Amino acid sequence: MIPGFPSPPRARTPHDGLHPLVRTMIERCPSRTDALRAALMAHMPPPNTEPDIVQSGYSIFMKTFGPCPRPYQDRGTALEAAFRPMLAHALDLLDALPPKLAFQTTKDAEHIVQTYVTVHWTVGARAAAMALYDGVT
Repeated sequence: MIPGFPSPPRARTPHDGLHPLVRTMIERCPSRTDALRAALMAHMPPPNTEPDIVQSGYSIFMKTFGPCPRPYQDRGTALEAAFRPMLAHALDLLDALPPKLAFQTTKDAEHIVQTYVTVHWTVGARAAAMALYDGVT
């Protein structure tokens, strides 16, 4: 940094501003290409597109959450209690991915597809939780 001159802006990523665990989940998610290769190896149908999976997670969370408490603090507590297990499950799946996504078995390939879908579903559920918290339904 040069005195008297502002420092250059830091490069922003699309995940800035997200909770660190959510950011980690998204960054560690297998790519669509990896998920498609894994589905092919496991003789599974290809997973839906990312926007479709995210929308599904959003819709299901909205339908299953139930009525929101009115006070923000209570609402936040209830939404976090509903969302945290989903986030934990997605992170557990990511932790159990085969090294470097090298799938040698059908089980590894199925795990990659399941992780890809679960992460994107969780992203949609997070969006729904945030919309409910903000009172946008």
